[in-house]
Amino acid sequence: MATITTTPTTTILDALCAAVRASAAYNRDDVVPPAAILWPDERWEWERLLPRLRLVLPHLLTLGPYVQGARTGPAIWLRCALADRIAGINWPADIIPVLYLPGVSRTTLRATEDCPPELRPLAELQYRGVFFSQVNGKDWTLAAFLQSDRGGLGLRLAKDAATATSIRRAIDKLADVPVADLEAKSAIRPLDGHDFDALIVDDPVDDLLTWLSDPKGAQALWEAGRFEALCSRCRSDHGFDPVRDGGLVGAEKLGLHDAPAWKTAWKRFTASPARYAGLFELLRRAKPPFKPGDLFASIRVESWPQDNEAEEGDLRKALRALAADPVPAARKRLRDLEAAHNPRRDWPWAKLGRSPLAEAVRHLARLAEATDTPLQGETIDDLIRSYVGDGWRADQAALDALAA
Repeated sequence: MATITTTPTTTILDALCAAVRASAAYNRDDVVPPAAILWPDERWEWERLLPRLRLVLPHLLTLGPYVQGARTGPAIWLRCALADRIAGINWPADIIPVLYLPGVSRTTLRATEDCPPELRPLAELQYRGVFFSQVNGKDWTLAAFLQSDRGGLGLRLAKDAATATSIRRAIDKLADVPVADLEAKSAIRPLDGHDFDALIVDDPVDDLLTWLSDPKGAQALWEAGRFEALCSRCRSDHGFDPVRDGGLVGAEKLGLHDAPAWKTAWKRFTASPARYAGLFELLRRAKPPFKPGDLFASIRVESWPQDNEAEEGDLRKALRALAADPVPAARKRLRDLEAAHNPRRDWPWAKLGRSPLAEAVRHLARLAEATDTPLQGETIDDLIRSYVGDGWRADQAALDALAA
């Protein structure tokens, strides 16, 4: 049994259907056609593809509780369908029907004497039909189909449980991926969980920040498997498990951003903090407590909203105190305050409108600079020319300070 032949546009779903059909290959001049293709799937790995498979394999029948219109029913119903005794269930004479058996292994079906009563109507089909299974007799799992070079796609996969889990999680997206794309990546290195998680979470940093900002809201909107894929990426990339650790721990790690992955996340947050508005209060709660003996504990940093608010409070006091200073001293003090608080305008809280005084002090420093040189001239015309030249800058700075 060779690997499946594909074209540049063949998708995983196309290859799967081709493999199912190929399992029934027989010599038309020598033997009778198989009664059915039996597709055991003890671990229910392929079940999520059933709606898609039914569209491209109209002769696919499924074992399970009877569902009208879904070509699904118990074992005795399947036997009746094979015998052309079910109205509306038929196919051309040269088509071999496929019986998908979720929750059933090939071994269970082959153990005729110990076969569960509900499966016994299908037991004899193992002699008149063929199995869609691996050469070694095991059920086809998703990972096995992707990597086997005997009936599968022959791709190189990382041999770890996380990769297998990621494949199962991404099956809905994976079905539409061209086999050629995976072959190209597999030729460079074995495909791992990141490759398959990326099919669901194409921007894991955005998803992480979105989840931290509004966990319940994000999960309510996301498609199946997306949160699980995010958790997988967080565990491997950020050393953080959203389920186990919770949002508060994640926010603390984001605020500290010690590791490169968290630095990247923090940079993304600071670029557009309004997109993740829920992080404002979460970061406030996540600031680590003061530790006795920590020489850096009193240093205020951009990560924590309360630090920015404390800086705003200090600046407010300093500006009020200027009223008692001589004008030259006030001008110098404004320049010093501007230099001290200038960096805060790059903090995310300024973009959220939480640093109005840090914005205002820039314009007040400009005002101090502009008023250091009085208008020059002995006549009204001279004063007008002086104002039009540079004097207007003082008024503009005052208006900008009021608007900040």
